Amino acid sequence: MSSRNNGATLRRVFALNKNAFVQFHAGGTSACSFATGGARAMRWSSPSAVSAAGFGLGIGLTAAAVAAATTAAVVLCDTKKATTGDKCPYDITALKKDIEELLDEEFLAPAPQLVRLAWHEAGTYDATASASATSKSGGGGCPFHNNGSANTASMRFSPEANHGANNGLGRSRALLEPLKKKYPACSYADLWVLASVVAIEAMGGPSIPFRYGRTDAKSAEECSPDGRLPDASLGVDHIRTVFTRMGFKDREMVALIGAHAVGECFAENSGFIGPWTHDKLTFSNTFFTALVDEDWIVDKRRPQLQYTDAATRTLMMLPTDVALLFDPEFKKLVHEYAGSEAAFFKDFAHAYQKLVELGTGHKLHSA
Repeated sequence: MSSRNNGATLRRVFALNKNAFVQFHAGGTSACSFATGGARAMRWSSPSAVSAAGFGLGIGLTAAAVAAATTAAVVLCDTKKATTGDKCPYDITALKKDIEELLDEEFLAPAPQLVRLAWHEAGTYDATASASATSKSGGGGCPFHNNGSANTASMRFSPEANHGANNGLGRSRALLEPLKKKYPACSYADLWVLASVVAIEAMGGPSIPFRYGRTDAKSAEECSPDGRLPDASLGVDHIRTVFTRMGFKDREMVALIGAHAVGECFAENSGFIGPWTHDKLTFSNTFFTALVDEDWIVDKRRPQLQYTDAATRTLMMLPTDVALLFDPEFKKLVHEYAGSEAAFFKDFAHAYQKLVELGTGHKLHSA
C-alpha cells in the first residue's frame, strides 16, 4: 500500500467510531467488517450515493460571454463581506454533533450524497444575469440573490426535485428532515450546507468555514430552471461555460471537480456506473492521482461513453473528467493536485465555501 493511501485510510479510521467500524485494505481495495448496524450501512450502498446524475443538461452560452458578464456580478455579490455580531438562532455546535453522529451510525455511507445535495442546490447559480434581477424571497439587498435559486433549498419543491440531475437526492433530503424538526430555526438551506461540510471533514477532507443565514425558497415558483448543472457527457468547453456562469475560474473549477474522489455513479440515476476511486468514502486527492496514474480506456461494457482503468476495470471516469487531461491549463492543475493533497485541500476549501455561498449576498453571518 502506498504511503498516500495509508494517510487517507488513517484519516478515515480516526473520523469514524472506531468501536463500530474497522476498515482494512487488501490489494488496493477496501474490505469492511461491521460490528453492528450492517443493515443501516447497506441501505446506502444503493443508487442514492453520489451520482453523475448530478450533471444536468448545460446551457448554450459561450465561455467568453459568460466571463464578461460574471465580472460585474461577482463584485456586486461579494459573499466574503459577511456580517458579524448577530447570535445564531440555533445551536450550530449541537447540530454539527448530531450530523456527525448520524454519519457514524451509517458508517459514513450517506456522506458523499450530502455533498452532492448541497452542490446541486448551489450549482444552479447564474452570476451573469442582469443587475436588475431581484430576489423573490428577499435577498439581503444583493440583486443577484437567488438567481437560479442557489442555496435556498428550492430543491424541496417540484419540478426541481424531479430534475434528472437530482435523481436519488430525495433520500438525502429525507435523512436530514429529523434534524430540521429538531432545529426548526435552522433553514433547510443552512442545514444542507452544514451537513455537506461536516460530511467532507468526516471523510477526511478539509475543514470548510460555515456561515449561517441562508433564506429558504417559499414555493415551487422559486425552483431553478432545468439544465443548469454540468453535463458529464460533454467536454472542456462545456465545463468552462457552466462553471464560469457561476463565477469560477479554472483553478476553482478543477478543485471542485476533485470531489469525485468520493461516491460513485449508478445507472438508475445517471446512466453512468461505478466509483472514481478505490475508497469512495475517503476525501483525498485520489481522483487526481487516479486520473494521472491510471491508463484510461473506453469502457465498452457500458451503454454510454465512460472510461475504465485498464489495470482493474473496476474504476470509472466520466467524459468531463478525462477532458481535464486534454486542456493545457486544466491538465497542469490536475498534476499539481495529484502531487500535493495539501494544495488541493486548500483550493477546494476556498472554492467550496464560495459555491455554497453563491447568491447569498451580504447577509451571511460568521458563526
